[in-house]
Amino acid sequence: MRAKQIGIGAALIALCMHASVARAAPQNLHITESDGPAFSFGLGMQYALIGVQGAYYYQLESTLYRVAGYLSLGLIPAVEDDRDSPDLGYMFGLIGSWGHKHRALLDVSFGTIGKHWLRLHGEFVGSRVAVAPGLAIGYEYMTYEGFFLRVMIGVAYTLNIPIYSSSERFNFTITPIGLGLKVW
Repeated sequence: MRAKQIGIGAALIALCMHASVARAAPQNLHITESDGPAFSFGLGMQYALIGVQGAYYYQLESTLYRVAGYLSLGLIPAVEDDRDSPDLGYMFGLIGSWGHKHRALLDVSFGTIGKHWLRLHGEFVGSRVAVAPGLAIGYEYMTYEGFFLRVMIGVAYTLNIPIYSSSERFNFTITPIGLGLKVW
């Protein structure tokens, strides 16, 4: 009788251990549901006009919410005058998103939003890169393999162009396309 009780007790302990190990084992998550780096290229504010971006997605457990920090480097071409030169732009920020494959986005950022050209009496004098904090909303589609497409619209407030009045500092911003890959 005693051996039978010990056997049943050992079986119950083994069953409980197996159940706890099964719960603790990582699930086979899609790339859309996991933490990991992503790399993309695109046009618009989030890419400092024409640029590339590195990001890291942090998935909140058991939810459709995630946060991604990013850094972008881009090129702002010289278009106004022969004496103007291209400039390097940057953008960094946080994207909050909700959804599985189709995602709603909220982006808070700071960086290059464009270029200001100064002309005196019709003559080009110089240019300056404009930097601003920004807030944008958008849409992202990510496949189970990690490929994604992103579009965004938003506003920014120019900080470093003193000639602008406060009403001229607000800018409409757009990221018409961003294409990339979330690695894992």
